[in-house]
Amino acid sequence: MSIREPLLPWMRRAERGARASTVEQWEVGRGLREFVARRGRRPPIWPLFLIGFALLCLGLLVGPRVPDADAGANCVGNVELPGPFGFALNCDSPEFLWLARDPSGLLFHQNSRQSRPGMILLAALVQAPLSLLLPADGPPTPVYQGLYDPIAVARSFTRDRPAYFAYLLLNFAILLASFQALRLTIQRWHPVRTGAAAIILVATGLLLVANDVTKAFVWSPHTQLLNILVPVLAVLATQRAAADGRVARDFALAMGILSGIGMTIYPVFVVIPACLLLPAVIGLWREKSWTARRRDLASLTILLVLSATPLALWYGFVLATTGHFFHAELDLGQVIWMKDALNKGVGALAEQWFGYLGLSLAMAAPQALGLVALIAWLALTVLVGLARRHLDAARLSAAVPMIAIGLYASAAALGFYTCVGWITERLAYAMLPPLVVAAGGVAIVVAHRLPPAQRPVFAAGCLLIAIAQTIYEVAKIGPWS
Repeated sequence: MSIREPLLPWMRRAERGARASTVEQWEVGRGLREFVARRGRRPPIWPLFLIGFALLCLGLLVGPRVPDADAGANCVGNVELPGPFGFALNCDSPEFLWLARDPSGLLFHQNSRQSRPGMILLAALVQAPLSLLLPADGPPTPVYQGLYDPIAVARSFTRDRPAYFAYLLLNFAILLASFQALRLTIQRWHPVRTGAAAIILVATGLLLVANDVTKAFVWSPHTQLLNILVPVLAVLATQRAAADGRVARDFALAMGILSGIGMTIYPVFVVIPACLLLPAVIGLWREKSWTARRRDLASLTILLVLSATPLALWYGFVLATTGHFFHAELDLGQVIWMKDALNKGVGALAEQWFGYLGLSLAMAAPQALGLVALIAWLALTVLVGLARRHLDAARLSAAVPMIAIGLYASAAALGFYTCVGWITERLAYAMLPPLVVAAGGVAIVVAHRLPPAQRPVFAAGCLLIAIAQTIYEVAKIGPWS
């Protein structure tokens, strides 16, 4: 017997183990290769968006572009920076800067920001540590709304430097939060699984932030950028409530706190609980169990109470401290114009209300060029796909809820500002973000149902539209405020 024979069983077992190990390693390797390939086909969403966002903000910083002689008439002050850079600082910004450094000014009689202290108090918290790194050039100086002295407006940038950069961080945070809310909304509707879908999501995000409101206010302390964020949050909240069929307790708490704090910053936050009312009421009507109805009614009550509480507490604090409360919006006749119109009759109220509605639509239309281009590209792709039988109409039904919720939130934002009665381009824009979100969501649904070879072409078209919109906003003249 050779020495090999006693070892044969062990050698066979070793050989089988080696083969099994080789197969296992090959399977693991194949899995890794497939994972890498999948990741390679799907570009990173946030890095791509941040590149586009940074280029947009940098492009808007080239200037200032308002002639010095026209600065006062355009409600700005020109801030010169090294090189080709500079910007037009909004004439309301000096008041925001002063109050961030001296929040006690909110209690002054007839301070125009007294009814909206939230953004100022946030900026005050942020500017405190920043002042250690970027010292101010002088003490805080009382300034009031609508400072039409361009030199004094520009001087506030240097004097209140830590407060300025605090607001700048808040502005960037608002725009980045807008994209995150858009991303969450679309991915709840339809997961982004392919590279084409990721590109479409980035393109939709750029369409969302490349607009007249961003151009006029991203480099100025103000609250106007919330007209981008809040309508997107309204879409996200409505989508969640519609999917659940009710307003769940934890969701009511979160949305109530967000809306309540938000309404101390800017009244447009009321659009969020307003949008949630309809799905909540529908859920209550459909619910057969009285126990479940009481639970859902309690959640709705929590939402509404929390939405009103922070502003009510602030009102009580100011009234107890100063003996009066100044509401600048009511002083300008906003909202209460409807009572005055109703005194003349229902017909007079309806005529004025629909007049404001039409004026808002007319002001929003020129700001919707990028959105219209995306919808046209989307419609063309669907029509060609259906004609060539690359798309099945029945499989596009997933787009219907997206369109319905987008229109619903858009109508809520439009209706809110129509009721306010202060009709300007920057406020009229608030109706467009929900439509941008819906268009982006529908585009991703269509992309996932296109043949793989056609998806890159469709995604490239969406991206080109977003790039064109970004270039247009950077290059166009105005708006300045």
